[in-house]
This record gives sequence, C-alpha cells and structure tokens, in this order.
Amino acid sequence: MVEQAGTWRDDGAQDSRDLTIQIVTWTLVVLAGVFTFVPGINPIVPALLGLGPWVLLLMVFVGNGRYLLYGRDGHTVMIGVVVLPVVLGMGCVLRFQMIDWRDALGPAIGMAVGFALLGALANAGAVAARPASVANNRRGGPIALLVAGGMLGWATLIDANAAAQSAPPATHAVTIAHKWVSGGRSHTPYFTFADAPDLGITNFEVPWALYRTSAPGDRVCLVVHTGMFGWRWYNVGDRAACGVRF
Repeated sequence: MVEQAGTWRDDGAQDSRDLTIQIVTWTLVVLAGVFTFVPGINPIVPALLGLGPWVLLLMVFVGNGRYLLYGRDGHTVMIGVVVLPVVLGMGCVLRFQMIDWRDALGPAIGMAVGFALLGALANAGAVAARPASVANNRRGGPIALLVAGGMLGWATLIDANAAAQSAPPATHAVTIAHKWVSGGRSHTPYFTFADAPDLGITNFEVPWALYRTSAPGDRVCLVVHTGMFGWRWYNVGDRAACGVRF
C-alpha cells in the first residue's frame, strides 16, 4: 500500500510494526494493572512505566507516518497513550491516600498540557505523511490526550514522590470514633478518629480487612509518610504497625 499524498512510503513492514506496537502497549497496560495490586512493588517501577506514553508520542512525532496516533483500530499507538495513563492513574489513586494532593496538581496539569501539545504536533506530522490513513481523525482526541496526560502526570509524580522518603514514617496511635462506608459504586470503608493529628483530613480510608475486624473505641495505627518531594500520604494499619503495645 502506497499513499498518493504525503511523504510516507510503505516499506513492506508496516503490519509487523503495528503488531509489535499493539503487543508492547498491551503488555505495559497489563503490567500497570498488576502493579496496582501486588504489594511491595517499588513505586519507581510504575513511575518508569509512565515514560512509555511519552516515548510512543515521540515515535509518532519522528516516525514520518510509520506510526499513527489516529487511524484504523489496531494500527495506532492510542492504547499506549490513553489507556496506559488511565490505568496508571487509577492504580496510583488506589495505592496512595494522599494528604498533600493539592501540591501535585500544578505540575500534573503542566504535564497534561505538554502531553497534549506533543500529541497534536505528532498527529500533524502523521497527517502530512499519511493523510488517507488518518482521515478518521477523532474530534475528541485532543481532550482524551489532555485527560490522559493529566492522569499520567499525576501517577508519575506521586509514584516518584513515594520512591524515596525524605523522613522516617510518623506513627500515631489513634482511637476509632466512627466507622462507615461511602455510598455510590465505590463503597469505600472509612474511619473517623477521636484523637488524630491535624492533617486536614476528617475521614481516613482504611483496608477492608481492618474495617471488618475493628469497632469504635478500638485503637489502630495511623502512619504518615513523607516522600522525596515533601508530599505526604497515609495508611492505616492495626496496632502492631505502630511498634508499641497500647
């Protein structure tokens, strides 16, 4: 197949390239999902996975039509630049209960804008090289890239922050004042503590196992972590997590 307009010429290996991209991107998506639920994974690993979507956009940008952002299903890098960031972002939300989440918003928004701009430039080059193959350019593409870039930026920053802690974890023995489960689809379990430190949080998300075995009046352990960027997150465990008997 040879395009009549543009600069791209099929070298006979396009189908192989497309298949390779699909295999690699779906492998990255599966790994990102697995890392969400495997305990003990160093956060630097999913943070490095976050480089994948940027690399794919750069491949489109410099590929002179060999790689497409938009086009026929199975012949683009869209899985890697939209689905992978969403999986990484959702995994990050599930793994970290952030205290200083507002501090990460500005950098994440900046990364989202940069990601969307790179996507627009990359797509423009692909359109110039292979106009017939990208004739079905999706109108919602730029918005999808902006959202994906925001989730990717958030996940990469939060994971990088957690890769190294700037201070030892602070443990607090706290008393459960109230336990409840949020409504809606998530049904997330929460504790409210009678004597929690001032962290700007009233309701603390907890693991289901701890929620089921605890009752108001019980003492549990609130652990506050500080990452390499100074952004804090917390987790709640049983009394043994505080390393003291109480």
